[in-house]
Amino acid sequence: NPESTGETPPLPDDTLGGDEVAAATPPPPRRRPRNNDRRPVSTFEFASGSDDGSIKIWSASNLRCQLTLHAGHNVGILVLAALPGKLACGADDGSIIIFDTRTWASLQRIQGEAENNEIWALAVVDHYLVSGSVNAAIKVWNTQTWTCERDVLNHDGPVYALAALQNHLVSGSSDETIAAYSTDWQPELDGGNSCSGVWALTIHNDRIVSGGVNGVIRIWDR
Repeated sequence: NPESTGETPPLPDDTLGGDEVAAATPPPPRRRPRNNDRRPVSTFEFASGSDDGSIKIWSASNLRCQLTLHAGHNVGILVLAALPGKLACGADDGSIIIFDTRTWASLQRIQGEAENNEIWALAVVDHYLVSGSVNAAIKVWNTQTWTCERDVLNHDGPVYALAALQNHLVSGSSDETIAAYSTDWQPELDGGNSCSGVWALTIHNDRIVSGGVNGVIRIWDR
C-alpha cells in the first residue's frame, strides 16, 4: 500500500518521468544547408572555379572550404579575378558572373561573347575589368556600369592569358604573340612570332614572364 509505505507507485513501462521525457524528445530537425546558401565569409583568402560551375571560397589559415557558389546549370568556370569587394568569374558560355564578396550574392551577369565563346582570361587594370576569349577578342569593361567600353583586337588566335600591373596590361595568345598596352589600349610592345603559344603571363619587377605550350618560360624586359 503506497500510502502506508510512503513509496511512489511505479510508472507504467511505457511512461517516462518528466526529466526523461525531455531527454528522450529529439531536438527539432536542423535545416539542411543548401549549396547555394550565401553567407558572409570573414576569412576570404582565395577562390577556385571548376568546370562543374562551382566556385569555392577557401580560408588560407586552415585550407578549408568556407562556401560553395554556383554559376548556373551547364556552365563551367575557367578563370577568376578579384576586384575591390567583388569576385569576377569567367565562364565557358562566354559570360562573366560578378559576386559581392561581403554577401556572396550574384550582382551581375554580363555576356562577354557569343554563347559558348569561352572566357579564358581576366585581369583588373585601373578601374576596368579586362577579359580575353577564345575568339581572339579582348574586351574592356567599366566596373561601375558593367558595359563594354572597348574591343581590343590585336591577336589572331584565342587570348589565353592576361596580366596587369597598375595601368598596364599584357596579353598572350595561341598565335605566338605577346602584346603590352597602357590604358589608352594601344599596343606598346609586340612580341611578334618570337614565342610559342602563350598559356600564362605575369608581371614581376617590371618584367613580363610568359609560359608557353612548349614548356618554356620566357622573361621579357619592358
